[in-house]
Amino acid sequence: LANLYDFTFSAVNCFRLVEDEGWSARIISTIMKLATKGMYPDLYDKYIVFPTSEIPEWFNVQSEGHSLNVELPPESCTSWLGIAFCVAFADHQENLGNSTFLDDFDCFRIQCSSRPCWTFEKIGHILSPHILVFYLPRDYCWEQFSFEMYYGTSRNLNIFLTCLNNVNKCRARLVYEQDLEEEN
Repeated sequence: LANLYDFTFSAVNCFRLVEDEGWSARIISTIMKLATKGMYPDLYDKYIVFPTSEIPEWFNVQSEGHSLNVELPPESCTSWLGIAFCVAFADHQENLGNSTFLDDFDCFRIQCSSRPCWTFEKIGHILSPHILVFYLPRDYCWEQFSFEMYYGTSRNLNIFLTCLNNVNKCRARLVYEQDLEEEN
């Protein structure tokens, strides 16, 4: 049986999905299940991504642009479990209208400059604003996070073109044991 906590949900350019009003509650519920597990077996393959520009209010630490500062609790705080992130990103309108610009690039990457570096990569182009949601346990968290978007080519994974200003805003939430109790 598949483990509920070992998830990846990618709905890039699946516009019908966002017609469902309950999506944000399900995202938060999934994050809580991850935190309950207390471990994250494969940090780099667990995320949710789909088309929308709306970030749920639950993510209460916010920033416009691509960087985010999160004031972490002291090390002695044992009820703090990790950080949930939500990153809103989109293609520049001029890139969408100028397909020759992107002809050689058939994938994109969003990279979080934490330690270790967290990366989401997808073959194809995005056609509208999307959000990326993921969770980092406290052992992987630092006070400052920066998110960058790149275009690349699957033919040569070493060639990536930086896309300035494609990450519009990012939000985070410190996840505590108390959040888990409220969820249940």
